[in-house]
Amino acid sequence: MEDDGGLTTTAEPTVAIVKQTDSPYVGINLDTGNFPKNGYSQGALCLPYATNVHCKVSVGGADGTKEKADWDRLIGMFAKAGYKGYISLEYEDKEDAETAVPRLAAELRKGVRKYSIADRMESERERRDVHHEGRGYSRAWPPQPLLLHRRLP
Repeated sequence: MEDDGGLTTTAEPTVAIVKQTDSPYVGINLDTGNFPKNGYSQGALCLPYATNVHCKVSVGGADGTKEKADWDRLIGMFAKAGYKGYISLEYEDKEDAETAVPRLAAELRKGVRKYSIADRMESERERRDVHHEGRGYSRAWPPQPLLLHRRLP
């Protein structure tokens, strides 16, 4: 289910619907640009139930106006919440997509790598420590995937 107006305009009813389904097959396709107000706090409430994320170039501000998305803040929120799913770029802005999407994809990829590398380094330390204790490697950390898409006109 995606936060995209109607019953899912805000995080509370969106999360309530997911909880009421009581199914491991239902989650939230979190779209960071769809909350009209308080996009960061609304997104944070949905993160425990997120199965996919669409990052947009703007988020809803506290007063309901759109503001430039702080992707470092968003990706940091994803990492802190333990999100391990896909992060996609959904582009709907005015700049020509042919020039904007490659530049934005590079920015998004850089942010994802920033947090992925920190996690991977921690995981490497854990594997090294476990290996030195003679128990072998206990787990591998999977890299975070990054998918890109845009809406067609």
